[in-house]
Amino acid sequence: MKLTTEEEMRAVLLREWSVNYDGDGYTPPEMVRTVLCGRAYGHPSHEDGKIVTTTAIVSIDYNRQIVHTKNRAYILGAPDIAYELEFPGAYNRMFTPESGTCK
Repeated sequence: MKLTTEEEMRAVLLREWSVNYDGDGYTPPEMVRTVLCGRAYGHPSHEDGKIVTTTAIVSIDYNRQIVHTKNRAYILGAPDIAYELEFPGAYNRMFTPESGTCK
């Protein structure tokens, strides 16, 4: 993947990722936010390969395939193997506007 813009140059690579939710059993459904969990590379606050949970996803750039959270931009590598087995085609769905992953 060729990085061309300043945003893409600063983006964190997230490998072995999965989509998660930050609520608990008592959080009302309308308050639950979508987050990512995975191994971060190039994150300014974490060593490469550390498992992190992102802040809430706020937008997805479908053309450049970048996920924006409250604090950062992420470029996604391959999803977690177990996640992909449970939800085949996760990467493609993440970057398909019609999938409804994030509005």
